[in-house]
Amino acid sequence: MSVLKTTSLTHGARLEFRVEAYNALNHTELGQPNTTFVAGAPVDPSNPTAEWGGNTNATFGTITSALSARIVQLGAKLFSSNT
Repeated sequence: MSVLKTTSLTHGARLEFRVEAYNALNHTELGQPNTTFVAGAPVDPSNPTAEWGGNTNATFGTITSALSARIVQLGAKLFSSNT
């Protein structure tokens, strides 16, 4: 979302002031889920390649972070005419 205001300063010169807001409506932007899989012990210890145990990482697949909620930026630009 942007808001612009242009003001005439002198003959041939003007100033543009702007405010830009990213994520202006403040919707949650979630981070990536935890992808660390930790295999447990084999189900059959005598044949470890037949079937593996389940995941022992309690946070596997959970999202534990979020991106910045709202970012606002201000800017100004000076235009001048040389004619």
